[in-house]
Amino acid sequence: MLIEQKGFANFYQIVTYVIETILAIIALLAFHWSIILFTLFSAMITLLFPSILNKQIEDRSTLYTKSLENFVSKNTNILQGFDVLLSFNKLNILNKTMFNTSNNILKTSVSLRKSLAGAAVLGGIGNVLSQLGIIALTGFLAIKNIVGFGSILTIEALSSTIFNSVGNIMNVSIELKTVNPIFKKINKYILESENVDLKNNSHKNFVEKINTFNIKNLFYTYGDKIIFNDFNYIFLAGNKYAILGESGSGKSTLFKLLTGRLDDYKGSIKLNNREVKDIKKSDLYNQIIYIAQDPYIFNDDIKFNITLGDEYDDDTVNNILKEVGLYDLVSNLEKGIYTKLEEGGRNLSGGQKQRISLARGLIRNKKILFLDEITSSQDERTSDKIEDLVLNNKELTVFMISHKLDKEKLDKFKDIIRLS
Repeated sequence: MLIEQKGFANFYQIVTYVIETILAIIALLAFHWSIILFTLFSAMITLLFPSILNKQIEDRSTLYTKSLENFVSKNTNILQGFDVLLSFNKLNILNKTMFNTSNNILKTSVSLRKSLAGAAVLGGIGNVLSQLGIIALTGFLAIKNIVGFGSILTIEALSSTIFNSVGNIMNVSIELKTVNPIFKKINKYILESENVDLKNNSHKNFVEKINTFNIKNLFYTYGDKIIFNDFNYIFLAGNKYAILGESGSGKSTLFKLLTGRLDDYKGSIKLNNREVKDIKKSDLYNQIIYIAQDPYIFNDDIKFNITLGDEYDDDTVNNILKEVGLYDLVSNLEKGIYTKLEEGGRNLSGGQKQRISLARGLIRNKKILFLDEITSSQDERTSDKIEDLVLNNKELTVFMISHKLDKEKLDKFKDIIRLS
């Protein structure tokens, strides 16, 4: 759309202007050669005036184009990691990124429009001076009886170019104003999304420590398929639970229900004595961590991917990397924890992405972990280390989905729930 509007449309306008100019020159040949010479000279002056700003316009156009590219790339990167930001109460990163990148577009756009308007003004000045010169020259020729006084009427037609110049300036101003509503909408979105709970702002704060997850008469369907039918269970804080079952049996769905990601269920899911759908997501995620099987990795350095912009010193980050078994790998990199990762973690293995995701949770010292197949891409040795890390910590409440439970670790679980 931008190429069509700013490229082809302008090209066709230039062709139109060239044709009009040629026709006007042919018409002026019927009068006097001096008018042709003066017109060509004036045309060059009129073209030279705006060209003073050509370099500035080119530079600012480049900055504007880069700001658009930056907006798309950065916001795409952030939006693809939306689930991660939601889980860690870091939607402010989305707000900040969108605000900064859109504000940069606004600034570069305004800067470009100023240059274009300046060029239009200079062109208008050149045009006015040319018209005054043409009027003077035609008047002089008429006095000398070289041309008739009636030819002065052609000045009326030529003067219309002045109005065209004024119209161009107005068009630039109007075009600039049409951009403002877009940014108003973006700013409105940012203000509205500052509250993580977009569905119900009336929810009361939930600051008490979670002691129980009480599921009663749960009924949930996905399309025509019944996932849960009169499911009942009470999970107690401080214990470890394994959730087993075939693919499609509802393991991940159960996690999403318990963590408030799905709220279109029937029955009851209470955290302590509060229905989970009535708890603000921000309050809920202050206590729990949900780590998906395929976590998203941001196009940023390793430290940011763990801290998500929160203030943690390098030693703390490195200690967490030791716990999840990534320290040796990262420390051998030239830039260490400041090594930039590709979007989606393309330069990481599945197991490495899972361990970075686990590090995000552990560094925040949260006590309730929902782990969805986080060892599925790990080798046996690393898998054992990670499982021991979370299962041996008595302070943690752990919900673990797994397809390959080690029989030697079965006694570490309070219960094993098998879904079918």
